Parts: sequence; C-alpha cells; structure tokens
Amino acid sequence: MQWGEGKDNFAIDPPNATVSVLGRDGSEVNDAVVTLKAPKLEGNTPTFDVDVLEGSLNSASGPAALFIDAFAVRGPRGGGFAHV
Repeated sequence: MQWGEGKDNFAIDPPNATVSVLGRDGSEVNDAVVTLKAPKLEGNTPTFDVDVLEGSLNSASGPAALFIDAFAVRGPRGGGFAHV
C-alpha cells in the first residue's frame, strides 16, 4: 500500500512516532513525539517532514531510534487482524 492510497491512508491520517536520541555519553535520553508527513526516499535513506507534538531534540547529539506507531489490518470479512 502506498502512503496516499485507500480510504484510511497516511496522507489523511499520518502516523505518530517517537524519536529517541541518546546523549553523547549515553547517560541521558531525549524524546520527541512527532507526526510523520511527506515521506521521501533519498538513496537508501527514508526522510519525513514532521510536526513535533511533544518534547524537544534541540540538545540531542547521539545515536537515534525511530519508533513508529503500529496499526492493524482487518481480514476481508472483518474478523481477526494482523499487526503490520
């Protein structure tokens, strides 16, 4: 499925995510909750525009991880689901 395909697509209802960044010495973690928008693939690197909902990464300088909200896909008859 593409970002803007289907009735309930990410272009209409973009996913939230948490960006977690370690400090240089690993002693602190900075988090920001963001909404991911306008995905692009630049070479092998995915990039997004974001709206920051909570937190700040202004002083963050170490390794980072992106945790994107999970979603469920319902079966063809509405029963059951699979996490994607």
